[in-house]
Amino acid sequence: MNCKLYNDDCLNILPTIEDESIDLIITSPPYNMKHRDNDHDEIVVTYNTYQDELNQEEYEDWQIQVLNECYRVLKPNGLLYYNHKERHSKGEYFHPLNIIQRTKFHPLQTIIWNKNSGVMFNTGRFSNCHEIIIVAYKTQNYMRITIEAEKHFDVWNINRDINPCLTASFPLELPKRIIHAYENYEDLVVMDCFMGSGTTAQASLEEGRDFIGIEIDKDYYDYAVNRTRTYQTKLI
Repeated sequence: MNCKLYNDDCLNILPTIEDESIDLIITSPPYNMKHRDNDHDEIVVTYNTYQDELNQEEYEDWQIQVLNECYRVLKPNGLLYYNHKERHSKGEYFHPLNIIQRTKFHPLQTIIWNKNSGVMFNTGRFSNCHEIIIVAYKTQNYMRITIEAEKHFDVWNINRDINPCLTASFPLELPKRIIHAYENYEDLVVMDCFMGSGTTAQASLEEGRDFIGIEIDKDYYDYAVNRTRTYQTKLI
């Protein structure tokens, strides 16, 4: 298994990746959480390097630029799994599908990730306990999941993990479920352009897949490097 990790801005690395060389992209960008109504509207995830505070137009334009690069590097039958969340901020409602529909990608379906927990604030709204995974394709000849994988349906009840490095990371079971669903395809290359602490990297290695990861934050990158080395050492 080949595992390449980059400590850089994804917009610096993505242009260096060959056209149509990636099979599966599983990623979760920063959510722009500091752009919000008040101090009690959302839990703010702090990053060491990235400020996560753009106006909504700048944020969406940035994501569109990244996703169109992802589209370029994805194989014709490849798929994007884009983890994000809907929210209300500055008097406006935001849904990540708004971003996908402005890219070259074609939405295939929405998976609801039920985290089975949430934090309650007096915001006049029911407490949010789910996130969204938008599945998008490049051509209609996209990869198909196994019949066995269909049993998960499109609502996934997966509890959040406690990660000592990054509180916003998704649990290992989530990317493993996605990657395992394509076990019938050989020599898959998985990519995460917002790698964080390396959860998708570990999932790829455990599923026997090559992986490319990009992370701008040095601390998160170092954690991901140690995490993958530890797993690879166990295989020796």
